[in-house]
Amino acid sequence: MKVGLITFHSAFNFGGILQSYALFKIISDFGFDIETVDYRTRSQDIVFRKDFHLKKNIMEMLKNCGFLFIRKDRTRRKEKFERFIKTYLNPSKTLLKNYDDFVKNEFDYDILVSGSDIIWNSGARSFRYEPNDSIFPYFLKFGNPLKRISYASSFGNKNQKKIMDKKELLQNYDFLSTREYPVKVLIEEILNRKVEWVCDPTWLLNKNEWLTLPGIYIPNSRKPYILVYALYWDRKKLKQWLKPVKELAAKGMDIVLFSPMNFYSDKEINVIQDAGPIDFLSYLSKAELVVTTTFHGMIFAMNFEIPFFSWNIKEKSRQYSILKYCGLENRIINKPENILEFENYHCDFSYSTKQIEKLRESSMDYLMRALDIPRR
Repeated sequence: MKVGLITFHSAFNFGGILQSYALFKIISDFGFDIETVDYRTRSQDIVFRKDFHLKKNIMEMLKNCGFLFIRKDRTRRKEKFERFIKTYLNPSKTLLKNYDDFVKNEFDYDILVSGSDIIWNSGARSFRYEPNDSIFPYFLKFGNPLKRISYASSFGNKNQKKIMDKKELLQNYDFLSTREYPVKVLIEEILNRKVEWVCDPTWLLNKNEWLTLPGIYIPNSRKPYILVYALYWDRKKLKQWLKPVKELAAKGMDIVLFSPMNFYSDKEINVIQDAGPIDFLSYLSKAELVVTTTFHGMIFAMNFEIPFFSWNIKEKSRQYSILKYCGLENRIINKPENILEFENYHCDFSYSTKQIEKLRESSMDYLMRALDIPRR
């Protein structure tokens, strides 16, 4: 049977592309003929793939001026993402840019799967400049499949109005699951039907499975290093947070920084300007400590059992929800100086790993039921 998977696979974001890969691989390993529906909104192109565009406001353009000095690095970065998509995600031959393209095209998928990430959130950056109907494909409002399945599709955080607005689209699914537990409960109340709580697709694979990806390498670093992964933070805020990280690193570590959405330069830090998905996995897997503002940076560190700190996490956020489930709320840092208050940065993963394995198992059960695969 042929499966069409649709998710945020082309946003040139480490978490977005790697969660796409994980779900694609699992379904492919089940024996299905699967391809990724190559849907790329104009907004994704403007926000994630173009450093400069007339649609961007003046402040965004000014923040990105530094990218002019590293144009070759930025080009290599894009090439790495495109190569990963082509190699591992089997994109559809037809490129779809808006909902009209879906209406005009015919599809031969037996099963449609909407993947993870905040694909149900019309306020996401992928829809910034789009008409209202641009979100319809992510609710699988196209084709004529035998079955429509959501796997860990997300609104981001609990928002009753957003869910109520999408009630009719949600009813379209034969199997319904989401990534955030509070959202699962709310959708069940609104739809009066069963909704599964499942893990982000990146947790469907364990560390060893991730590191079998061809091209994974050992970074060339003379010292242990702290990996800092920050998105959307301007230079001023990033500099403020990096100050205590430098103090911590002065005890015998280097600092590696991934800041792909904003230009940052610092002679004391190894800033990886051209990082692709393989670079991200390689550096994270060997890090001594991960410090991040991101959801996927955090959950990869948890999956790989790498000590980590999460910056600026609000109590009602998706990050907090998963940290609480794993008993790791103490890894939250809400002020830069808090990172220096810990006696050491090491982390006990004994409980969290059991929780991840438990959620991975139940998530696999859901996916296999939805795809009608008998458990061995």
